[in-house]
Amino acid sequence: RPLAELADGSNLSVATALAEAASATGNFGSSNDALSWSFQVFLDETGKVFSMLLRDAESGLETLRTAERFAALSGDALLRYSSYNLNPVALAERLASAMSEVDE
Repeated sequence: RPLAELADGSNLSVATALAEAASATGNFGSSNDALSWSFQVFLDETGKVFSMLLRDAESGLETLRTAERFAALSGDALLRYSSYNLNPVALAERLASAMSEVDE
């Protein structure tokens, strides 16, 4: 729900949305094995939002660059989660931080 609100353009900050999503999913499965699938679903669903944005007739090169950046960063986050068993909340926060950085 918090990520859906963020996608719908609410005033919810990215940090708040991630914190609420982590809380609702047992820290993306870190504190609840029954929800261990949620981090991958989080990445997949966020990727779908970028796919929809790219289909918009008004999307341009910047949208494509942002989508490619997310794809690379989310792939790295999933690798770190699945191969190195790193904390998914920290990985989500790192991903959000990297996405908000402006290329110079």
